[in-house]
Amino acid sequence: MSNFFSLYNEFVSGLEPPPNFHAWSAIGAISALVGKKCYIPYAQFTVFPNLYIVLVGTAGTRKTTAMDTARSIVESVENVPMAPDSATRESLIDSMSKNKVIAELHGKDISYWQASAFVSELEQFLGGRHINQSMVGFLTAIWDRNIFKERTRRGGEVIIHNPYFSMVGCCTPNWMNDKLKQDVVSDGFTRRTIFCLEHELACMNPWPKSKPNHFEMLSRLTAEAQRIFQVRGGFDVTKEAFDLFCNRYLHMRDEAKNFSPKLENYFSSKHILVLKTAICLSAGVDSSRLIDSTIMSTAFKFLDYTERNLDNIFSGVGRNELKAYADEVLRQLNKNPGQTKADLMRLSFDNLKSVEFDEIIEYLTKTNQITVQPGQTVQDLPVFRATEVKKLLPAENLLELASQLRPSQERKMEDSAAFEVARHLAPATVQHLTDLAERKARTGNGVLLKGKQSPSSGEFQTS
Repeated sequence: MSNFFSLYNEFVSGLEPPPNFHAWSAIGAISALVGKKCYIPYAQFTVFPNLYIVLVGTAGTRKTTAMDTARSIVESVENVPMAPDSATRESLIDSMSKNKVIAELHGKDISYWQASAFVSELEQFLGGRHINQSMVGFLTAIWDRNIFKERTRRGGEVIIHNPYFSMVGCCTPNWMNDKLKQDVVSDGFTRRTIFCLEHELACMNPWPKSKPNHFEMLSRLTAEAQRIFQVRGGFDVTKEAFDLFCNRYLHMRDEAKNFSPKLENYFSSKHILVLKTAICLSAGVDSSRLIDSTIMSTAFKFLDYTERNLDNIFSGVGRNELKAYADEVLRQLNKNPGQTKADLMRLSFDNLKSVEFDEIIEYLTKTNQITVQPGQTVQDLPVFRATEVKKLLPAENLLELASQLRPSQERKMEDSAAFEVARHLAPATVQHLTDLAERKARTGNGVLLKGKQSPSSGEFQTS
């Protein structure tokens, strides 16, 4: 039985981007498709599937190729509100304020304002050479806010009720190390973002060719995307999924101890990222809105495997800019033990002066992270080895893992009840909808044409 992920996996097979770039791009596509009409009731809160996903790789790892595949699938579905390709904070707010979505939920109309971004150069999106703190602040605030207010330079006010912003972006490790400083990390943007770092291509394909059934596969994939776009309502969990989630949650603080202290903020939000990912995985499998133990386990695996490179991604965050290069030397020694000083210098000379390289070697030696072994003969040069070879998780193809998901045989928890639509919305939005209903009753005219965007209002109808 095919699902969105198995079709996606078949569609991108033979392409060069790392499979996990495709996997997270597919999750990002679903995040854009389902919008704020899907959710999980979570105590007094509500978890929506809006995700910030960043593909991190050096030039040539085909980040943009993977992201563009997901974007093209989203754009094949009519009425998914998209953000501008290149946006300032002001233009993004203006775009969201015009992208009103109306959907029927539990027999009532709900509305929210959406923008979904697919950003080939995250550096430019966040301000270019100098991070735009106001843009980062906006993305941080909009992630879980029910209502957003912005005073304009002209003295007016922009109000966005129930904002929903999702993003798939691309950047390089060097940009992360050079520009993403401690203040950005501590402000909360990074704990709301999933960073997927990959080094190796899936394959080398010098002359990609279209498959004989290319258009048939694309048609099936876009039909699945259309199905996902129609999914709406609360997602239930099974007893098995609930127990798994609770067990992992109770051990999350212990997991965080295996990482740098600078990542503590990320682990404080990991359980929410897992639930958001689980919604997307479930919607990709079928329209039952059920999260079973297999889907919950897969959501954890998506995050667990991506975390294996988190320390490397944030190694340059802090006052000492050489820390990132020290980590790269260690990575090289983990990959190829027993390298001479000349070997390591050749790999890093583009970025390091000789005195900086010597400082790194001294730091790694004094902290017992590397050892120097003398040569066997006078002619042999000393070689460096990592004191403790870092054990990485076994290679995991997350897209293949998601492709194996099937409709659940587990039953939802008995006390997992559907949730009132009023709780889905901010109080100000409930009042706004009441006023809208009264205005429609007075005029006797509808606001939207079914299935079409109103050219004057920018509203979207999803039912």
